[in-house]
Amino acid sequence: MQELLKQEGFFRKLFDALPVMALIASQRGEVLAVNEVTKNLTGGLPLPETKRGGDVLHCLHTKDDPRGCGFGPYCDTCKIRATALEAIAGQTVKRVKGYLDIEIDGSAERLSLLISASPLEYKGEKLAVVILEDVSQITVLSGILQACAYCRNIRNEHGVWQDIESYVREHSEAEFSHGICPNCIREHHLDYLKNINKDNKNGD
Repeated sequence: MQELLKQEGFFRKLFDALPVMALIASQRGEVLAVNEVTKNLTGGLPLPETKRGGDVLHCLHTKDDPRGCGFGPYCDTCKIRATALEAIAGQTVKRVKGYLDIEIDGSAERLSLLISASPLEYKGEKLAVVILEDVSQITVLSGILQACAYCRNIRNEHGVWQDIESYVREHSEAEFSHGICPNCIREHHLDYLKNINKDNKNGD
C-alpha cells in the first residue's frame, strides 16, 4: 500500500485531494495511510510510529488503557473502529454518526463525524478506506433552546432574544431561503389561492 501511495499517480493525487479526512486501515487495526486533511487535523504533528487508529487521530481514549488504541472501555463503542471493521468484512457503510474526542494543544475537543467506509483489497490483503466528515459546526445546535411561544425568537447564551434565522446562521452553517407553506397560503393569501384554482378550472 505504501508503494502505491508513494507513486505520484492518480490514486495518490485523488486521495490527497479529498476535502475530508481519509485513511486506509488494515485488519490489524493499523493505519497504513492518511490524506493531507488528516495530517493537518492536529496542526501538522508527525504521525506516530505505532500507526494505530487512535494514535494517528490523537484520540483521547488511547490513554484509557496502557495497551493503547483498541483496548480501552470506549473502544468497543467506537464508531470509527466498528465502521472500518465492517468494511474490511466486505460491507460498504455510508455516513454513520459518530464522535472523536481529540487533544489539540493540550485541550480536549469533541468532533462530530459522519463516517463512511468501503472495502479495498491490495495484494491479497483486505483493507478499509475510511472517510471522516467533520460536521461539528453543523451540529453545534444541541440541547434545549428556549423559544418564545408567540414570536418563536430564540434566547441565546447571553440572555438576548434573537430571531430564529439570525440565531441559526450564527450557530451553524445553515442558510435560509424563503417560501410559503400550504397552510400559510390558505391563511394569508386566500384570494391568491382562489384565483389560481379559478385559472386551473378555466384551463380545463
